[in-house]
Amino acid sequence: MSLTIYIIFCALFPIRKKPANLVQDIATLKTQAITGDAMAQNSLAVAYSKGDGGPKDYTEAVIWCRRSAEQGNIDAQYNLGLLYFKGEGVPQDYSEAYFWLSLANAFALASNTAKMRDEAAARLIPSELIRVQEQTRKWFEVHPPQAQKLSSNREKAGQSQ
Repeated sequence: MSLTIYIIFCALFPIRKKPANLVQDIATLKTQAITGDAMAQNSLAVAYSKGDGGPKDYTEAVIWCRRSAEQGNIDAQYNLGLLYFKGEGVPQDYSEAYFWLSLANAFALASNTAKMRDEAAARLIPSELIRVQEQTRKWFEVHPPQAQKLSSNREKAGQSQ
């Protein structure tokens, strides 16, 4: 390979090294997540889904994302909905995708949440859509809207991630 081609190749495909402290940051996140910190749980789920600090692990991403989402973390609810929609770490399930995206959409500051929820709904038969809408309604009876938790980034920036 000529030097010119090598330089062009390196310019087009730079080697992205992960920071040396990334593994330590992931370990810290995991410690916080284990204690029940919903924000840390969602951040850990995102790290697993991106492969930060190691290989991508969608199964672990789902585990931590669900823990956070069940605590009312909107970002985690959205992320879990996407994981179900795409079938990453779980079998593809448009009912579950619709459910979690509906919860996130109730407080979402971005229109993409409604769009993804509606895409999931379009893939459901009417009786299944009615069932999951009822499931969503029951969630809000048990988890009133004030129990939903915005991520710190949303609170600070006033926008979706």
